[in-house]
Amino acid sequence: ALMCQISYPKSIVMTVYILVRMKSAAETGYCFNVRRLRLQEKLVLLRYDPIGKNVLFSCPGYSRQ
Repeated sequence: ALMCQISYPKSIVMTVYILVRMKSAAETGYCFNVRRLRLQEKLVLLRYDPIGKNVLFSCPGYSRQ
């Protein structure tokens, strides 16, 4: 059984996950990074913001076409 390994240039290989920056909808400037699937729809999360309450976080500037 002969096994061969195929190597692709790094520019061609696409990862399954990407890192996106989630910004607070309350516009406090607070943000955090989260890993999500590349083909997943726009991500919106309800998380704690240091202003003292839970607010929505979304990734700005992301549009899927």
